[in-house]
Amino acid sequence: MKDSGIEQPEKYQVPGDRPWFKVWPENVPVSLDYPDIPLFGFLSEAARKWPERIAFACRDRQLTYRELDELSNRLASYLNSFQVGIGDRVILFLPNSLEFVLGYYGILKSGAAVTTTNPLYRQNEIRHQFRDTGSKVVVTDMERYQLVADNMAGSSVERVIVVDGETEGALSFERIFSDYPPTPPVFKGDPRNDVAVIVYTGGTTGLPKGVMLTHRNLVANAFQNVDWFGWTEDDVVIGLLPFYHSWGGCTCVNSPVYCGAKVVIIPRFDAKELLETIEREKATVLYGAASLFASLAVNPLVEKYDISSLKYVKAGAMPIAPEIKERWERIAGVEMVLGYGLSEASPETHSSPPGKVKIGTIGIPVI
Repeated sequence: MKDSGIEQPEKYQVPGDRPWFKVWPENVPVSLDYPDIPLFGFLSEAARKWPERIAFACRDRQLTYRELDELSNRLASYLNSFQVGIGDRVILFLPNSLEFVLGYYGILKSGAAVTTTNPLYRQNEIRHQFRDTGSKVVVTDMERYQLVADNMAGSSVERVIVVDGETEGALSFERIFSDYPPTPPVFKGDPRNDVAVIVYTGGTTGLPKGVMLTHRNLVANAFQNVDWFGWTEDDVVIGLLPFYHSWGGCTCVNSPVYCGAKVVIIPRFDAKELLETIEREKATVLYGAASLFASLAVNPLVEKYDISSLKYVKAGAMPIAPEIKERWERIAGVEMVLGYGLSEASPETHSSPPGKVKIGTIGIPVI
């Protein structure tokens, strides 16, 4: 990748006796050293290097890297003002949106851990997560505010922030952004060991369980993802994967900010909107569940749009049928790379080497 501005530790080679090195991608180091920086360090550096570059866009709204950095500083200042910081948790209960990203970075900068929450959760799941995380604050929107208010009793939640309006019993983003300073907070934590994000994974036994991911976990996975494909600040990423999920967080938030790319957010899947967005924005990156590509491969709309700008397409979350992969590549004209991961690993662990995809496999380890 091009220089992101993040201090790059020296890369070193390890013995090449592992079988996957036989198909290792060219120009990708076989091992990486990772800097000891907090996850939000990516944003601080991107704002310094590309202040007026668009970081995230959603339909007719957008945020530059400078705006995202300054506004998230204000949110962090507010949280720090009542002693929310290292060791605390803040729940982020929002769909894919500019406000999600603002909340995400503001919480991280405060020193607290972000606890992401499926925006489709209802009462039982919300009540469980409130009690399980011990969170002091919830960041949500007007659509979900009443659900939050109805389930605060018996939990540790003390305050609610609403991102898109005013309501009794909550503080608005608008008030925070006008009343609190954009002073960058001083991070006094330990990136190697402090938890940055807690994601809840459903599993197969009982209620969802929280997976604790450190700053270092998430910084490392962003490095791995970007270096694997060679993303740069010129890339345009489709932000369709759910941001609350570890895969969406890595590939649609952490990785693009690391390399200064632009993310175009699509709040929920709509084939026409997705295809129009790829054509209009000349998007280069599209990650999605295998079911997404299965749907697109048989949708006649695909052939009506120019999606030739796509360079990096990756399917995961479930196996994909060979005929779906082949049909997609024939229609779209871009290779589909396969991969595997799990929430506990931040999440990507395996990926097909570009140009060397083997059907029926999850690829090789990313290091």
